[in-house]
Amino acid sequence: MPATDKAIKEAELLRSKREASKIVGNEKAAEAVEKLKEATLTFSKKASKTGTLFSSVSKSEIAEQLSKMSGFEVEEDMIDLGEHGEHIKRVGEHMIKLNLTRDKSVEIKVIVNSNK
Repeated sequence: MPATDKAIKEAELLRSKREASKIVGNEKAAEAVEKLKEATLTFSKKASKTGTLFSSVSKSEIAEQLSKMSGFEVEEDMIDLGEHGEHIKRVGEHMIKLNLTRDKSVEIKVIVNSNK
């Protein structure tokens, strides 16, 4: 695209909109961090006698609950389950990390109970 006056103005307008959107996103992320910093998620799943889940707790289940709690759209790729990989597969207490933006993250406790 040639660098005409019109094209330059359009590019500047798009850049300013993107910056404004980023500021709003950072503010929402900061609010979500405040809401979630003391959060605990609880899931009940069927498990074996040894504590292994028959159906694991997935990132999508976690994202859905966190989105409801925070009012911020939590995506699966924002969730870091650490040593668990893609799913939590055991009964117990687990700490996960939620990365809302590059510089805004929060640790969340996930409790998985056995419902026999």
